[in-house]
Amino acid sequence: MGIRIGSNVLGLSMARRLGETDRLLGRSYARLASGLRIATAADDPAGVGIAARMRSEVRSLVVARRNTEDGVSLLKVADGTLSELSEIIERTRELGVKAASETLSQRDRQVIDSERASLAEDAARLVDSARFNGIDLFAEGGDFFNNGIAIQVGTERGETVDLKVSDISRVLEVLQSIRFSSSNQASRSLDSLDVGLDMVSSTRGEVGALQNRLESAGRVISSRREAMAEALSRVQDVDIAAETAELTRLQILQESGTLLLAQANFTPTVALDLIRGALFRP
Repeated sequence: MGIRIGSNVLGLSMARRLGETDRLLGRSYARLASGLRIATAADDPAGVGIAARMRSEVRSLVVARRNTEDGVSLLKVADGTLSELSEIIERTRELGVKAASETLSQRDRQVIDSERASLAEDAARLVDSARFNGIDLFAEGGDFFNNGIAIQVGTERGETVDLKVSDISRVLEVLQSIRFSSSNQASRSLDSLDVGLDMVSSTRGEVGALQNRLESAGRVISSRREAMAEALSRVQDVDIAAETAELTRLQILQESGTLLLAQANFTPTVALDLIRGALFRP
């Protein structure tokens, strides 16, 4: 190989390789500092789009999980209301059984019927005040037993669970229409109260089934979120062990490249020594 001073080809080659090593070293530092394999779009142009979609899916699943929890909370409010309404009906039936006996005085019947009327008012107030986040659950015209309340349990359109139960307004009508003024009235009311109690129990069963359905949907969402987060991690997160090994390799290349560049830059001085020797030969 000849010795030239017009251009230091070896030095330029070493400088180019050292520059490439420095670029890769900077990218490795950025990955380790951020914890991401895709620190910039240039790192993996196709992976950027894939990671963005996966990240959006994971975040949407988090919200969907919250939706199911809100739905379960709504159903718990409804179940608590129905449970208390069932207690009112049961107490009213107890009073009806007592009033059906002809051993009571008229004064006794008035006291019993007065309690019956109070229980009917409590039932109406209980149903009218049953709300969740401002949503009427059992009031007349409420969506809970008309159109239903849609809970978004997925990340796509149509992935919903409709919360809808049977109308219990008939129960209030029963409680408000019966009278215990006589033993015959009290006796006839028992069958109506049994029907009302069956309606409430049936509606509670519907609420329980919906709650189980939402809880099942919540578990499925959690499983999907875990799997999607794992896939996202493989796409965007850096493998610390592998990247550390790559960083070490690049650091060694940088040090050796620096030494070789210094040596390449020293080569033209050999030509100067030859020229000096030729000019000043004794």
